[in-house]
Amino acid sequence: MEELSDLDVIVTYGTGEELATLQGDALLSRIPAVANGAIVFLDESVAPALASSANPSPLGIPYLIENYLPLLDEAAGKVG
Repeated sequence: MEELSDLDVIVTYGTGEELATLQGDALLSRIPAVANGAIVFLDESVAPALASSANPSPLGIPYLIENYLPLLDEAAGKVG
């Protein structure tokens, strides 16, 4: 668990409904990002478009800046 003690933001696939389950888990709720709700959930409506962030191209960067960075900014705002 020590390896995860400095996680401020988590990006994962899901709908966001998983947050309550993660926060209710005795072990996972000790991860700062989980405790603070600082998780970006990428559901099937946004995940395919944002998957290009793993290997960005000059044409995709403006889309990522407009759509992905606000999600990360929102999660970062929950960092305790």
